[in-house]
Amino acid sequence: MLTLLRAKTLLQKAEFLLGLVLAASLLTPVGQVLEAKTTVTVWYPWNDFDGELFVARTKEFNQLQSEVEIKPVFVEGGGIPNGKLSIAVATGKVPDLVLYWGSEQAGSLGAAKVLQPIDRWLKEAQIDSTDYFPAAWMANVYQDKVYGIPEMLNVNLLFYNNRSFDEAGLDSTKPPSTITEIDEVSYKITKFSADRQLTRMGWVPWSWQGHEFFWSWAFSANIYQHSKLSVNSPQVLAALRWQANYMNRYGLANVENFLSGDAENGGNVDYFADGRLVMRIDGEWKIRFYLQETQGKVSFAVAPAPTADPSRPRPSWVFGNTWYVPSGAKHPAEALKFVAWFNQPELSRDVADKVWNVSPVIKAAQSQKLLNDHQFRVAIQQVGSPGAGTNFTSKYLTRIQQEVHDAFWNGIHQKDTPENVLNKAQQALEAFIASQGGPD
Repeated sequence: MLTLLRAKTLLQKAEFLLGLVLAASLLTPVGQVLEAKTTVTVWYPWNDFDGELFVARTKEFNQLQSEVEIKPVFVEGGGIPNGKLSIAVATGKVPDLVLYWGSEQAGSLGAAKVLQPIDRWLKEAQIDSTDYFPAAWMANVYQDKVYGIPEMLNVNLLFYNNRSFDEAGLDSTKPPSTITEIDEVSYKITKFSADRQLTRMGWVPWSWQGHEFFWSWAFSANIYQHSKLSVNSPQVLAALRWQANYMNRYGLANVENFLSGDAENGGNVDYFADGRLVMRIDGEWKIRFYLQETQGKVSFAVAPAPTADPSRPRPSWVFGNTWYVPSGAKHPAEALKFVAWFNQPELSRDVADKVWNVSPVIKAAQSQKLLNDHQFRVAIQQVGSPGAGTNFTSKYLTRIQQEVHDAFWNGIHQKDTPENVLNKAQQALEAFIASQGGPD
């Protein structure tokens, strides 16, 4: 009887202790339970539709697994353009992952130790370079190390007003494919007022996304390759002379006066939308803009950009959003597992379709619903074409871009001859690179 009583007492004590444990668990705040997860802080760059879509995806990821909690924090540009990321690295208060709205930081921020190479974690995260378009992947390789993973892509295309083509007696189903052809079309379509002022231009090569590196690429030039600087090469010179010829043909003051009202030059009108510019170079995301936001009032089509050399593939320029891991990040492996999940073909395809971008993941791009749009299909084809180019990676990229841009601007606007502005840029960059310790 005594043994039975003792056993009953022990059982009551056990039940009492169990009750305390259960009560304590019920009183524990939810936030403390979540702390069992590894918290990965991600800086993302937009506060518009793209940002909302990104935040929704982080919530989905958090609900699907119990190991990692993604904490999205809006920081404009991912903290890169405004220097916040550099300051965070210097003070040791870094996020684990940054989503940036460009793809040109691998060299400069990698060399400055703001970003760290991520090769050691790629296999564990199951991220394979062969799953991505080559041009998109190479934009993030600096000195044979991987510094970033592409998230979405933009590609340059030729937009043209097919109604204007038809009115001028041109075949709008056969847009120009070479520099010679586009010059002929442009000259034919350009219009003047009675006093010889420009009222419509076929196009302005350097406007919108027709930047210097893209056109140099279209003329078969590599401005900086294998640590060799070639700003004043014959190919770059040919690209600049070609653009400067538009000013020479129509007159500097006439062209500048015409362009002053365009949105790119601080004006209030999109000249392509209202027909004053018949052709332009821009990204594939503009297809949605002209289809939806202008309510179909713009009659347009797209095609690959023209090439200077008909024997070479049509040129395209690939760039886009990028995932970076800052130096000092506490959870790089977990961050890259989130990237791998986000970039799964089905999920990447869905995001790309929603924002009218091209997925950098080959399988995703090849199954995008936007392929049903014959114009957007051109963009996806160009991303994977042999003519796809992208920024070279160098710690001097920003300085080289600025010098080349200034040289082209001065040459186009008749500040000096094309030969002189490019030679001066070459000399200035050689001196700068030497002062910084030499090439990459």
